[in-house]
Amino acid sequence: MSRVADWLRAATIAVLGLTLVAATPAGGRPAAVTGFFVGTLNSSQPVSLSLRAEGDVVSGYYYYDRIGEDIPLRGAIAADGTLQLDEFGKPQLRTGHWSVRLDASDASPAVSDLNGAPVRHFSGHWQDLGSKRTLPIALDGTSPLAASPPAFRPLAAGEPPHAAISVGAISYRQAAVRRTGVQYPRLTAYQDDRILRSVNSSIDRITADFGCEGRRGQDQYFQVDAAVTYAADDVFSILGEGGYYCGGAHPEDIWPTATFDLKSGRQLAFPDLFRDYAPPTVTAILAAIIAARTAQQAVPDTASGDNAASCEELFALDNLRDTDFAFALSRDGLYLIPASWPHVVAACAEPTIVPYPRLKPFAAPGGVLARVGG
Repeated sequence: MSRVADWLRAATIAVLGLTLVAATPAGGRPAAVTGFFVGTLNSSQPVSLSLRAEGDVVSGYYYYDRIGEDIPLRGAIAADGTLQLDEFGKPQLRTGHWSVRLDASDASPAVSDLNGAPVRHFSGHWQDLGSKRTLPIALDGTSPLAASPPAFRPLAAGEPPHAAISVGAISYRQAAVRRTGVQYPRLTAYQDDRILRSVNSSIDRITADFGCEGRRGQDQYFQVDAAVTYAADDVFSILGEGGYYCGGAHPEDIWPTATFDLKSGRQLAFPDLFRDYAPPTVTAILAAIIAARTAQQAVPDTASGDNAASCEELFALDNLRDTDFAFALSRDGLYLIPASWPHVVAACAEPTIVPYPRLKPFAAPGGVLARVGG
């Protein structure tokens, strides 16, 4: 599933327009540090940080990934080049202090300052102002990746990475799903409040089963990566992939994708994309999927584990007739995953992107496939 996780990370970073810029004048002091950073507090707590610098004044937010609640930051770049930030709780009380330094020694050349020097890593310490406890911080700046992002408005510099994103009449944000540690998109504004409530109610049903019941065992986990991949043309589409082990014989893969027609608020099943889903149309649709998969060469030749069936056999027309597909729309095409295949052949269930021209002849008139992709 790493292919999907990588795509999600690339698409999300590109959508949000997250960049790291560090301008370093002749004196060596960073004059601007604006961007999005990910890392750890005390080498164990994943955190995400969004900063904006105006001159030497810096402001922004950070949040613990498992909680997803913004904690405001304000501070400045000190004369010695360190970044000194105070964090604020409620009501606007200083609760902690950050002291970190930009380190270019092991940086990736993908992120550079204005002089072309690589800049990537922050390291330093965080202090709890109540207990005076001090913990180490390590942060890496992210840069836009080579992906084809949806046509969204990127976040402005300094906005929290899970702030609402607005695209025309559609606004959405990543929202924490209870205490599962999972973030999943929700609509925050739309021109028809009835449709907004309908979409979010459907999302509540999708995420209702997230997490393991009861006290989590040592080896148990529940993980989902989800991102909006299309938000235009009265279409709202979410690509999700994940896995869990809540006890039992083996772990499970899940694909919590969702595509909504915002003209009706309805969540679409795969057959809803087409004018009909009965022979011979189904045969032609599946043939288009097989052709796209062959051209993409997205899956290995054989399944792993004890399953002897090859991926080629699994992608045979007769087998696909009985397959349930998870899907999401993107600018590049229809993202398609054979979600009903068992975990043992998950290596063959890598996603395929089917270009829209292959599917347009079968699209439901006025439906989402007819509206997207030009």
